[in-house]
Amino acid sequence: MKSYLDRTMSYYEIHARTYAEKTLSVDMGKIYQKFLKNVPCHGTILDAGSGSGRDTLKFLDQGYRVEAFDASPKLAALSTQVTGVPTRVLRFHELDITCRYDGIWACASLLHLKRDELVDAFERLQRALKPNGALYASFKAGTEERVAFDGRWFTNMNEERIKKTIEEIAQLSIMDMWLTPGEGVFYRQGDWFNLLLRKAKHRYSPRSGKSTKQLRS
Repeated sequence: MKSYLDRTMSYYEIHARTYAEKTLSVDMGKIYQKFLKNVPCHGTILDAGSGSGRDTLKFLDQGYRVEAFDASPKLAALSTQVTGVPTRVLRFHELDITCRYDGIWACASLLHLKRDELVDAFERLQRALKPNGALYASFKAGTEERVAFDGRWFTNMNEERIKKTIEEIAQLSIMDMWLTPGEGVFYRQGDWFNLLLRKAKHRYSPRSGKSTKQLRS
């Protein structure tokens, strides 16, 4: 029997081209601005769950170095074709990178994990960030955890739920949270919950909760 994530990925394998065509034209300009003002010019960005390659391409066009991965082999191939960036086939629990990125963009990708898996995913993402790095993520707004009519799993988020998740990760703090409506062909198909996080400037000691800089002073 397929797992919930395998069923979700089957959807993207079957509908990869249609999904890419629907999402390529979605205007994310205002959200790009909020994210990129927290990323150094010409910095390195990870597009975590790159889908059609839309966002990778926009970041490249603005002079950033971009790496990308997606759990769907077909979407990864389409993203590579669109952007020229070799997109890795990877799932969040396989990410094992340390202090490489100035910013991580996880747009509508973490929402396919179950809530009890999100802490590990956020932990891996913060580990991949450089100190003071920024992380953007988006979820469908709400409190449900459900299988949609098309077979995909969704974990919805609101302020209370995300605060309980992030408080378990010592080095991440919330900079901003806001709602946006669906865009493009998804207009009025439910609000999106947007999240902007910051990694601490200094490494924390897991026993004391204090940074190593504080411990040395």
